[in-house]
Amino acid sequence: MAAISAIRKHGVLLMVIIGFALLLFLLTGLFDNNTLYRIFSSEKFTMGEVDGENVDEQYRELFEQNSALLKILNNKTTFEESETYQIHQLTWQQLVDEKILDKQLKALGLSYTDEMVENLLNDAKASLRSERPNQYLGAFFQYLAQMTGAENAQNIINSIEDYKDVEGAEELYIAYKAIERRIVYEQKMNLYFAFSQGAVSFSDAIAQKLNNDNQTAMSQLLTINPAAPAFKDVKVDVEQDEVENWFEGHDYRYEIMENSRDIDIAIFPIAPTAKDKQNIADSVNALYQQFVSVPTIDSFNLNQYFSLIDSNYHKKGDQVVINGKNGYSALTIDALDTIIFSTPVGVNITPYNYQDMMWFFGKSFGSEKRPDSVLVAFLVVDFKSSQNPKSTRTEEQAKLETDSLQNLLNTNQASVFSLLPNYLAGRSATDTTTWYEEKTTNKTLYDELLKTPNGGYYVDELQSAYVIYQLLTRTQPLEKRQYALYGFDIKASDSTIADIKSSATQLAAASTSADALVNEANKRGVQLLKGIDVTSMAATINQLTNCRAIVSWAYSDDIKENAISDVIKLDDRMFVVASLRNIKEKGIPDFEDVKDVVTNDYKEIKRVEKIEKMVKDEVAKGASLAALASKYGTTVSDSVQLTFAGETFQNAGVENGAIGKIFTLPADRKLEVVSGKNMVYVVSISSFQKVKPSEKFITEKSILRNMLLGRNRNEMVILQGLKDNIDIWDNRGRFYTN
Repeated sequence: MAAISAIRKHGVLLMVIIGFALLLFLLTGLFDNNTLYRIFSSEKFTMGEVDGENVDEQYRELFEQNSALLKILNNKTTFEESETYQIHQLTWQQLVDEKILDKQLKALGLSYTDEMVENLLNDAKASLRSERPNQYLGAFFQYLAQMTGAENAQNIINSIEDYKDVEGAEELYIAYKAIERRIVYEQKMNLYFAFSQGAVSFSDAIAQKLNNDNQTAMSQLLTINPAAPAFKDVKVDVEQDEVENWFEGHDYRYEIMENSRDIDIAIFPIAPTAKDKQNIADSVNALYQQFVSVPTIDSFNLNQYFSLIDSNYHKKGDQVVINGKNGYSALTIDALDTIIFSTPVGVNITPYNYQDMMWFFGKSFGSEKRPDSVLVAFLVVDFKSSQNPKSTRTEEQAKLETDSLQNLLNTNQASVFSLLPNYLAGRSATDTTTWYEEKTTNKTLYDELLKTPNGGYYVDELQSAYVIYQLLTRTQPLEKRQYALYGFDIKASDSTIADIKSSATQLAAASTSADALVNEANKRGVQLLKGIDVTSMAATINQLTNCRAIVSWAYSDDIKENAISDVIKLDDRMFVVASLRNIKEKGIPDFEDVKDVVTNDYKEIKRVEKIEKMVKDEVAKGASLAALASKYGTTVSDSVQLTFAGETFQNAGVENGAIGKIFTLPADRKLEVVSGKNMVYVVSISSFQKVKPSEKFITEKSILRNMLLGRNRNEMVILQGLKDNIDIWDNRGRFYTN
C-alpha cells in the first residue's frame, strides 16, 4: 500500500519519465546511436566525429602542425583567411583519410607499430644525403640550413625531441611533427592502394569474353553539336509529371555530397567620394608646405609626431620605406622608386598621387655609392651574462682574450681561419664565412665594416660576446639613397562611411526575401554577387575573399531560407547585406528543391532526341554526309577506326553511349544516326573486324584493369567510396567563425 501511495504521489513525474523513455525508444528506431547522442548532448560541442570517434583534439593538434609547417614552406608568419580555410580543409581530409586507412590496414593485418614508424622516419632522414630527399623533410632541412648551416640543420633534425620545450623553438618542433605525420600518412596511402590495385587479377576466361565482344569498325563519321547555330530555334516542351517520373529514376545524379547554402550578397564598397579625395589632397598639400618651411626633416618629424628619420641607405629595387606616426612601413611601388632616384639629393619630392590610392611627398637627403653586401669571417669570444649563462668566461676575461687574438691577427702570427675551430660559438666547423647584406645588417655595424679595408679587422662588442670580424671582400658599389618619404591613404571619410552604411541598412530594411533583396538592389543600382553551394568552412564566395562573417551568419541555427542579414562589415573594404536563398542538405534532394535544374536537364535530353530525329529524317530523304556537314558547320572524318573496347579519346571523341549503339549497326555503308549524352553522330560502317587476341590476353587484361581500376577508380574515388560507408560528422563551421 505504501508503494502504491508513493506511485500515486509522484504519478505526473512518472508519466513524464515513461513518456521520455517511450520517445527514446521510438527515436532509436529512426536514428542511429551517434545521431541520438548529438541530438541530446553534444551537437553544439562536438567539432567532428569519424566512425563514431570524437576527433576534436586530434584535429586541433593536426591543424596546428600543418599551419606551422606551411608557414615554413611558404615563408609566412601569418595567413590570409582563404589560406587558413585551405589548411582547415587539408587537415580534415588528412585526418579522415588517416582514420580510414588505419581501419583498412588493420583489417589486412598491417597495423603500423612504433618500430615500423621509426624505421620509416629514419629512412626519410637518410634521404637527406641522397639526390632525392623526402619532399617535406628536404624543404625543412633547407630552411634550417639557411639559418644555421647544413651541419647544424642535420643535428637539429636528428635531435628534434630536445627542442620540444625550448622557448622560441616550439613552432619549429610542431612543424617537424607535421612532417613526420605526413611521411607516415603518405606511406599508408601508398601501401593500401598498392594492395587495392594489385589484389585484382583477371582470368583468361573473362579476357577471352572481352575479346569475343571486342571488334573494330571502319567508318565515315560526322559529329553534330546540338549547340550549333542551325539548332538555335529547336525548343521542347515537357510536362511536369514526365519530368518527375524521369527524376525518380535518375535522382542519384543530383545527390548533394556536402551541406551547402546559396547566398545572395549585396555589396556596398567603402570608397572615398570626390569630396573626400579633394579634402585629402588639400590636407597633404598643406602639410607639404609645412615640410618645406621647416629647417630640418627631424624638426618636421618632431612637430608632426612622425617617427625619427630613417638613416639607412636604400638601392633601386628595395621596398619603398614610408615614414609614419607609428614607425615605418615598406611598400613595393616601382613609380616611387623611380622618383626617389630621379630627384636630385636635397630637392623636395612634391606631392604625388599614386594610382588614386596614396599621396606621397618627401626628400632625398643623402647619396653614396656603397657595396650591397660584404663577405666576412669572424671569431666569437663569448662571456657569461643573463643571455648566455653557460659561458665559462667573465666579461673581463673575454676582453683580455679578444685583445690577445687581435694582436695575433695584426702581427700575422695567426689567421681567422686557423683560430676558428676554437671560436665558433655554436656554428658549424664548415661555416667559416658569411655574406652580410646591408638591408639586413645593423647600420652601425655595416658602416664600420665598410670603413674596414679588405683583409682588415673590426671588433664589435655585444651584450654577451666580443666578435672579431675580418673583412674578406665586398660587392661592386651601387648608388644608394637616404630619404624621408611620407604616405597618406586616399580613403573614405567617417561621414562617407556612415552614408554607405546607411544605404546598406536601408536596403536590408526594405528586403523581406531573397528575391526582394535582388529586386531592391537592382532598383538602387547596388552590385550583387551570388554564392552557389557555399560550404560551412568556406572563406571565399565567388571571388569575394575573407567573408567568414557571411558564411557564419548563413549557417547560424536560427537562420531560415529567405532570411536577410543585418549589415555586415568586411574589414575596411565594404558593407554587405546577405540573403539565404537555399539550404541544401547532404543526400538526395526533394524534387521541388531541384525542379528547375532537373527540368532543364530533361529538356536538353529531349532536345538532343529531337535533333537526332531531325537528322534521321534528312538522312531518310537522301542527305549526304557532305551536305549535313555543310549545313551543321562540321566536317566529315573518313576512314575512322572505332574500337568497341576502346575509350572515348581512342574513338575520335565518340561518347561511350554512342559507341555501344554504333556496334549494333550493319556494315552496309548506309548512313545511320545515333546520339550520345551530348552529341549526335552520323556514321557509315564499311566493315567490322574481330580483334585478334593478344598473347596470353595481356592487352585484354590491361583493358579490363583500366576499366575496373583506371580513371574511374583512382585513389580518390576509392577513398570516397570508403568514406561513404562510415559515419562522418563535420561540425567545424560552428568553431571557426572568423
